Amino acid sequence: MDRESPESYMEPTAQGLEEAEEFVKYTLAKKCSRIYPCITPRFIPTCTMESMKGSEKNTEFEFDLNIVPLRSVVSSLNLACEVV
Repeated sequence: MDRESPESYMEPTAQGLEEAEEFVKYTLAKKCSRIYPCITPRFIPTCTMESMKGSEKNTEFEFDLNIVPLRSVVSSLNLACEVV
């Protein structure tokens, strides 16, 4: 999260993307068939476009021909849908 959130929840965009990349590499290096990373930005309106595009970049790691999934959530509230 890098916008529209309580200060205590937010982190700098670059830091969040770097930590996500480290997590993906760490998890895939385990080569466990039952555990697989998934990049999950928080609630979409709390992420800047830079954060979402960076998250997409983190899904491009290919290890053993696997692509890391990307998912997020958006509320079904009308106001949240209007924001997105």
